[in-house]
Amino acid sequence: MSKKIIAAKDDLSKKYNTIRGEIRSDESLPNIDECIIYLAETMKVGSIELFSDYINWAAELFTSRSYSINNLKKDLDVLIDIATQKFKEEEVEIMKEYIDAALK
Repeated sequence: MSKKIIAAKDDLSKKYNTIRGEIRSDESLPNIDECIIYLAETMKVGSIELFSDYINWAAELFTSRSYSINNLKKDLDVLIDIATQKFKEEEVEIMKEYIDAALK
């Protein structure tokens, strides 16, 4: 499934950036491409913990730049919304499992 996510990365990023532009336009925040790649690669190795570590690092980055961590949560929600349109339900459920674990 990670190959499928990587293959869809450009389309996911394009849709995400369109939506993100409507929500906020701060280009200094971490790029959604990185989130997609980390999600795919950690799913490939079966490590929810590794994805959680990445999200925790991103949260620290947000905090250090005085950005609201709620923006990171919104970004991941948008990613899931877009994935729902692109992937099978069971694939999206696996993605949600990783994202939900990372946000705890």
